[in-house]
Amino acid sequence: MTTYTWSDYGLPNPAKFARARITNTASMRSPLTGAIQTAERAGARWQLRAEWVVTGAQRDALEALLTRLNGQEHRLRLPMFGQSNRGAWSGTPLVAGASQAGYSLNVDGASFSVTNWARAGDLFTFDNAVRMVTADVDSTGGGLVTLPLWPPIRTAPADNTALDFASTINGVYFLVDFAEIELDDVLASGELLSRVGATFEDDVLA
Repeated sequence: MTTYTWSDYGLPNPAKFARARITNTASMRSPLTGAIQTAERAGARWQLRAEWVVTGAQRDALEALLTRLNGQEHRLRLPMFGQSNRGAWSGTPLVAGASQAGYSLNVDGASFSVTNWARAGDLFTFDNAVRMVTADVDSTGGGLVTLPLWPPIRTAPADNTALDFASTINGVYFLVDFAEIELDDVLASGELLSRVGATFEDDVLA
């Protein structure tokens, strides 16, 4: 398996981009009382849908990259297009302690006593996986932060793992669906204006 990186190919941002959260829960209804029990299972993940409007060489390069993924065999390091974090994210935040699990991550190295150090809806990554902050959080006087996040931690990161919270938030995804190129319009130059659509899902084992 090979992991390709979107930024290596000089391709344009998509004209349309959507992200969805896929949960993995189960429910069981009692045949006697009608009461429902629900339970969470592993496998919560992101699904991304992108559509490009391209011509000529860009169309060919985009089609070639998506074809190179060979269905679900390979992976693509892809940014969350259009994301802009609202929190301060100041300092040098690192994972604080090994063996962490669940829906929160302890972090140290943040700037001291910052209100809204991270904001609800902000995105960050560690170990190739994109996480969303689910509530506003402040840093303590010692630069500690507990980040509530989704999806939950799948594999505990090592102590002092760096967090990536830059303007380009990259995750690792596999290709779910690659729409055939639609040749919609012919421009005055004679080039075909094409629409290319693709759906990706979080690689939960990345």
